This record gives sequence, C-alpha cells and structure tokens, in this order.
Amino acid sequence: MITNKSKNSILTEWDKYSKVIMAEAFKKSKLEEFNIKNRENK
Repeated sequence: MITNKSKNSILTEWDKYSKVIMAEAFKKSKLEEFNIKNRENK
C-alpha cells in the first residue's frame, strides 16, 4: 500500500526530473534554431 506521502514524494521527484528534461530539450531546440539561422546567414 502506497501512502499519500510517498506518492507525493515520487510525484515531486518526477516533477523535478521532467522539468530538467524539458529545460534541456528547450535549450537544445533553441541551440539548433540558432545554428540553423547562422548557417542561413553565411
């Protein structure tokens, strides 16, 4: 039986983890956009 507290801590960990993944993906996509723009400018 999962208590509410442990369920919440799992969700919190997942939330932190997913935010990190989202941030990384966002940075990566921004970087790729930037690289594409640079290539077009040359």
